[in-house]
Amino acid sequence: MAYYNEDQLKRYFENAIKRESEIRIEKLRKEIDYLYSKEMSKVNAEQELKNKLETSKALRELQIEHQDKINQIGIGYDEQLIKERQVMVNNVFEAVYKKLVLYRQSKDYQKSMSNKYEDILKYAKGLPITIEIGKEDGLLEEVLKKRNQEFSYNEFIHFGGFVATIDDLNVSIDHTIDQKLEERKKWFYENARLFIKK
Repeated sequence: MAYYNEDQLKRYFENAIKRESEIRIEKLRKEIDYLYSKEMSKVNAEQELKNKLETSKALRELQIEHQDKINQIGIGYDEQLIKERQVMVNNVFEAVYKKLVLYRQSKDYQKSMSNKYEDILKYAKGLPITIEIGKEDGLLEEVLKKRNQEFSYNEFIHFGGFVATIDDLNVSIDHTIDQKLEERKKWFYENARLFIKK
């Protein structure tokens, strides 16, 4: 066994303590670095999640605002489109109305109404017939007066034709242009694709 004097022992212990403390300090540094890294990862993850949530919220708010603007533009466009379509439809029917007024004053109209009246007479087989016509239908009045057919005026007949009623058969036959016009209008609205369906 080696013999050490007090100074040597002191230096020996100092070196041993220094080595041991350096080992422990290094170990503590590694633990601190590990814990620091772990905690920083948590903080970074939380911060990243918070940033994502804030970004997502801001994006959602922007999307809602953007969608509202698009909806407002769409509503304005739809209103304008509806107005334009209505103008087009009004123009179409205005032209039709004018042609119907001219047709009601033609010989073709008189002949057509005369034929329809004859068909009603055949159908009625001598039974009494009630006839209603429009107030301004001079040509149809002529046809009915020639046949000694009584008639009355119907304020809802504007474009021509007549409604024949055979009470004994409990039958009413509508040969008005107004009725045919309403049917064509309905067909037009359903098939013209000029309107927004709800």
